[in-house]
Amino acid sequence: MKNELGYKHEIEIEILTPVAIGNGETMSPLVDYTINPDKPNEALLINSHKLEKTLEENPSLLSEYLSLVDKNKHEQSRNILYDFLKKLPNDINNYIKKKITIVGEGNAVELKSCLKEAGQPFISGSTLKGAIKSALFYNWFEEKNKADDFINDLKECYRRTDNDEKLLKKERDAIIKRKELNLKNNIEKTCNKFLDKITNKRRMSFSNLLFEDFYFNENDVMFFFAKRAHFLKNEKEIPLFIEAIAEYKKSKGSIQLNSKHLTNHPFEIFFTKENLNSLFGKINTYSLANINYELEYICNCYESKESSNLKAYKEYLNKISKKIEKQSKKGHKEAFIPIGFGKSNFYQSIGLSIWNNENHAFNNYYRLYRFKRNNIEKKVIPTRKTIINNKIPLGWIKLKQL
Repeated sequence: MKNELGYKHEIEIEILTPVAIGNGETMSPLVDYTINPDKPNEALLINSHKLEKTLEENPSLLSEYLSLVDKNKHEQSRNILYDFLKKLPNDINNYIKKKITIVGEGNAVELKSCLKEAGQPFISGSTLKGAIKSALFYNWFEEKNKADDFINDLKECYRRTDNDEKLLKKERDAIIKRKELNLKNNIEKTCNKFLDKITNKRRMSFSNLLFEDFYFNENDVMFFFAKRAHFLKNEKEIPLFIEAIAEYKKSKGSIQLNSKHLTNHPFEIFFTKENLNSLFGKINTYSLANINYELEYICNCYESKESSNLKAYKEYLNKISKKIEKQSKKGHKEAFIPIGFGKSNFYQSIGLSIWNNENHAFNNYYRLYRFKRNNIEKKVIPTRKTIINNKIPLGWIKLKQL
């Protein structure tokens, strides 16, 4: 809908898999929360003010508590703080300010908190904007055949020649370093061209695009036991405990394109129409490319070693893929994209396009940004992913125009 400021679109976000966007803070099982031993799926948030007041009034209990924290700061246990609270003068419920549902099983470990404002969880507009910019960049990169600009240089970057054998290792490394620097500079220039980064005082194109923050109810968050699972090896899983917005929760907000400073950038056309179907189509194309990449490079490279984690993860990716394919037949009235944990970074938009065109060049691209030269495998693939206990990925959302 057009208004005096520009073009405004109301949209709804629905959480498909738990969305965890960290705020950089953590909660300690020795200070901030404990787990109810009678209800293992219930976390008890501590009223720190009341606990501190009680400890100040009882020096012996304070000493015992400090000793407890110091002794167990590296341990994983469910009930250390709970058992201590039972020793206090008042009923244990006096020190509990809130109860939150826990999904999954595990020990009480440091919990990674999600974005909140005055206790209310939200998905920041900048998070959604960044994800959509990646989707638009990928489509632009594909449609302009920009991958061709880098494929040959990527293939040649680490190629060894007969002349290389005559050089000292230090000299060979210096040559590779120069090639890498040139490649990264060229890639950065391409990114800047799309982002419209400029040195004069003209307003940058994407600054005209404003996303509201999407707020959820305070009770829409849960605590999830997750893990960094290795799909291809029988390595020990890395446990995680995260606060996230739960599945099926919804929020409404708006996207506004300021029409007073339009710059004729390619992305603007998607927001000047009555509906967002064409934008959603670009988002779905990008998400499908991400899924195909993961199915190829994570799930299908070592099928003989397929684990239960890998099987469940693959099934969910295929489920999302079918939803996207169904939208292509309906005119893309809905869009699907990952954010937070699982979110694609901006450079991966280039990587996806290069992967679509040339696997060898893609391996070198991955090597350029992810690995040290002397620690590179023949198959450059990510093999660890964060999953929750039912083995599905985090961060998938659905967008719908209202």
